[in-house]
Amino acid sequence: MVAYLTGWPIVFLLLIAPFVHFEGLFDFVNLAQAFFIQTVSFGVLFAAWAGFYRRKHLSFGLTSLDVALGLFLCWSALSLLWTGNSHESTRILLHWLACFIVYIVVSRANIPNWPQLLVIAMTASCLGVSLLGCGQHLFGLTWVTQVVPPAATFGNKNMAAHHVCIVLPLTFALLLVSKKIQLKIFAWITFIAACFFLFFSKTWTAWIASLFALSLMTITLFIFFDTSRFQRSIKLILTGGVLAMLVIGLLAITQPGKVNITRDNIFSSIEAKVLTPRGSFHSRTMIWQNALEMIKERPLTGFGLENFKIYYPPFHTRAVNEFLFSAKQQPDYVHNDLIQIAVELGMTGLFLFLMFFVVAFRQAIVLPASLQLTREEKIITTGVGGAIAAVFVISLANFPFYRSVSSLAFFTCAGMLSSFARKISWEKRQYSMQIPFLLFVLAGVGIVLINLLVFRFNVANIQSDSYYKISQQAEKNEQWEDAVQAGMLAVSHNPHNMEALSAVGLGLAKTGRLPQSIAALETVLQSHPYNVNALINLATSLQQTGDQGKTLAAMKRILEILPEDGNTTKGIAAIYLQRKNYQEALNYFARAAKILPENAKIHANLGYLYGRKKMFEKAAGEYELAITLDPSLSQVHKSLAVIYGDYLNEQDKSAFHRQKYLESNQ
Repeated sequence: MVAYLTGWPIVFLLLIAPFVHFEGLFDFVNLAQAFFIQTVSFGVLFAAWAGFYRRKHLSFGLTSLDVALGLFLCWSALSLLWTGNSHESTRILLHWLACFIVYIVVSRANIPNWPQLLVIAMTASCLGVSLLGCGQHLFGLTWVTQVVPPAATFGNKNMAAHHVCIVLPLTFALLLVSKKIQLKIFAWITFIAACFFLFFSKTWTAWIASLFALSLMTITLFIFFDTSRFQRSIKLILTGGVLAMLVIGLLAITQPGKVNITRDNIFSSIEAKVLTPRGSFHSRTMIWQNALEMIKERPLTGFGLENFKIYYPPFHTRAVNEFLFSAKQQPDYVHNDLIQIAVELGMTGLFLFLMFFVVAFRQAIVLPASLQLTREEKIITTGVGGAIAAVFVISLANFPFYRSVSSLAFFTCAGMLSSFARKISWEKRQYSMQIPFLLFVLAGVGIVLINLLVFRFNVANIQSDSYYKISQQAEKNEQWEDAVQAGMLAVSHNPHNMEALSAVGLGLAKTGRLPQSIAALETVLQSHPYNVNALINLATSLQQTGDQGKTLAAMKRILEILPEDGNTTKGIAAIYLQRKNYQEALNYFARAAKILPENAKIHANLGYLYGRKKMFEKAAGEYELAITLDPSLSQVHKSLAVIYGDYLNEQDKSAFHRQKYLESNQ
C-alpha cells in the first residue's frame, strides 16, 4: 500500500511537471516547475514516513550509486557554511533534495512493472512537449508564452530540446520492450515526434547528445542481446527514419516561406552558433576560460552552490574579455555544469560529481550482462544509460542540473538504475534497525515541519517573483511609482530578492527619493557586491546628492568590473576635474577617449587639460577633433584662437577660429 502511495505520485509528477508554467511570474517556467516538483516530492516523503510507522522498523539497502549521490549532496549541503549568498544556495539545494526523494522512491518502490510505468509516464510527457513544439514551429501556435520558440512549455527552445533529448533513449527502449501493439504505436509516434522537434529546435547540443545516447544504446544492444529478436523493431525504426526524411523533404519543397528547411535548421545553425566569431559557442568558451580562473581562486571549496553568477563579474576579463558581458547582460550559468560545479563546490565537489557518473556508467554497462535481470529490465537499463549519457553530454555545454525538469528526469533515471542494481548479488547490502515509537513521532513532526517550511519558502518566492514581474513591466513603461510599489511588495515576500530591491532603488531615484534609493541599493550590494546595475544606479543617485567622494568610490567599483565602460570613466574624469585634480582628470579623460573616440566633449576636456600642462600642440589637436565631431561647441573656437595666437604663433588659424567664435555668438 505504501509503495502505491509513494509510487503513483511520482508517476503523476513525471507526467505533469514538464507542462507546469505560470505566466504571471517573471520566471514563469523554471520557478513554477520547481514549486510543483518540490511540493509533490516532500509530500511523498511524508507518505514514506507513514509506511515506516506501520512497520515499526526501518529496513534499507545501499547501492554504490546511493553512496556516490549521497556524498555529492552532502558536500553540496556543507557548502552552505562558506557560501557568500546562502539564499541562492538553498534554492537549488532544496530542489536537488526533492529530486533525491524521487530517486529514493524510484529505486525502492515495489510495484508491478514499475520501471516500465516510469518510462511510459516520461514518454507521454515527451510526446506532449514534442507535438506542441512542432505545432509552434509549423503553425505558429501561441497558446504558451515563449521567449525563444519553439519552446513548448519550457520558455526557451534549448530547455525543451534538452528534456526531449533525455527522454528519447527511454522511448527507444519502450519500443523494444513493449509487447502490446498500443504501446508500440504510442512509443513509435513519440519517437518520430521527438526527432522532428529536435530537428526544428536547431539545438546542436541536443542533436549531439541524442546521437551519442542512441549510438551507445545500439552498441550495448548488439553486445549483450540476441539482435535477431530486435530485427523487426530495428527495421521499423529505419523505415520510420526514411519516412521522416521524406516528410522533411516535402516540407522543404512545399513551404517556400521557409526556403530550405534542412539548410535553415542544420547548416545555418552551425554557421550562426559555431563558425561565427561572436556566436554562442565562442561566447561560452570565453565564460569557461574565465570560470577556470575562478576555480584557481578557490580550488578546494569553491564559491558556494549557485554563487557563480554573484562572483563572476570581476572575473569576466581575467583570461579573455567576454564580449557579451555588459551591465544589462551577465551570465547566470557557466553553460557547462562540470565547470560550474567546480567553481561553486571546488574540485572536491567536481570529484564527487564525476564519481557518481563513473558509477552510473559502470552499472549501465555491467547490468545488461547480469543473469539476475529480466530481458525487459536489461533493455530499460540500456535506455536509462542512454538518458544519463545524454545528460552528461548536455552538461558539457549547458546547465541541465540547474533546471527543474531536466534534473528531475536525471534523478529518476539514476533511481531506475539503482533499483536494477539492488537486484544484483554484489549490491545487496541490507541494513535494518528497530525505531522506537518516540523517535518515529519526532521524525514525523520533523517531516511535517520540513514540508511546511519548504512550502512557505516556495510560496514566498512565487509571490515575490510575480510582483517583480509587475515591477519590471512598470519600469519599462517608466511608471516609476508603480515600479517602486510592486518592487517593495516583492521584497516584502522575499527579502532576498535583490533584483526587485535593485528595481526599487532605481524607481526611488527616478522619483527624487535619493536617500531611500541609496539605502536600498547599498543593501543589494551587501549580498551581491558585483551587481553592476545596482552599482550604476547607486553611482547615479550619489552623484545627484553631490557626494563626490562616495560617487567616485562607486564609479571605481564599476570600472573594476567593466574596465571598458566609457561613461563611467568619463564620469570619474569629470569629478577629478571639478576637484581640480588635473593629472587624474587627464588620465581618465585619455582613457575615456580610447573607449568613446567619437565623444566631442571628452576631446574638448582633453584640450583644456593639455593646455594647462602647456602641451599646446596636443591641446590644439584635441580641440580640433572636438570641433570636427561637434561644430556646435563654439567655446572650442575661442580656445583654439588663444592657443594658435598666443602659444603656437599660427595667426591665420587664430584669426579663423576667432571669426568662427564671433559668428556663432551673434
